[in-house]
Amino acid sequence: MKKPLLDVIFASDKRKNVLMLLKEGPKETENLLSSLETTRQSLLPQIRILEDHHLITHYEDSYELTTLGEMTVSKMQPLIDTVKVFDNNIDYWGTHYFDFIPLHLLKRIDELGECKIIVPPIPEIFEFNKEVHERSKKSGFFVKICSSMHPKFFTLFSELAELGVEMTFLISEDLLDYLKREKYEEFRSLLENEKTTFYLYQEKMQFFSIVLNDQCVLLRLLQKDGSFSNLQAMFTGESAVNWGKELTEYFKQSSVQIVDI
Repeated sequence: MKKPLLDVIFASDKRKNVLMLLKEGPKETENLLSSLETTRQSLLPQIRILEDHHLITHYEDSYELTTLGEMTVSKMQPLIDTVKVFDNNIDYWGTHYFDFIPLHLLKRIDELGECKIIVPPIPEIFEFNKEVHERSKKSGFFVKICSSMHPKFFTLFSELAELGVEMTFLISEDLLDYLKREKYEEFRSLLENEKTTFYLYQEKMQFFSIVLNDQCVLLRLLQKDGSFSNLQAMFTGESAVNWGKELTEYFKQSSVQIVDI
């Protein structure tokens, strides 16, 4: 009796990895053994299972995907990448609210890649993420969507402006009122800086903040009950940044530029 196809693919890391390697093209046995760092005795039984289920075929000592294998593997990568986002931090994603992400981007959340959860030490819970700030200083642009601003925001963002970083802020109405009332001069100075653009986000923000530069994306999500969470989810790489650009552009559609105060 044949195994269910999902078991064939995912119940064995060796079988899954063989399929992913053959996605790149035909491979000889020695190449597979070297890439998988395994022995012939361990690998061949798994290859036979893949052959028995018509996912791969071989000619002499070279293996390749069948048409059925190619169709199957083409659907595997997005699932594997999606699992990579959630897998090591399933409790974080299960307890935090991310339904505000538009459906078309949720369906492509695999593009974020591996998730790094940052747990700030208690004295630094309300500090700006130092790693992200250092990356921002080396970036060509910086975007922040937020409903609150770090007490040292003027110092932090003036430094970026001096380095020539193009900055965009999308802020909530409550934060706009606070900045006009309590930080008027600092806010006006940033607003007048040619490197800085502010937008008023006109909908309810269902997250604490989103930060994007040309190296990484940082999400500070709320817990599902709406309460504050000190945990931060960080993603790096070109694919994650491009995903983050689409997310920030989505929020811009519900925003209006602030030109004076």
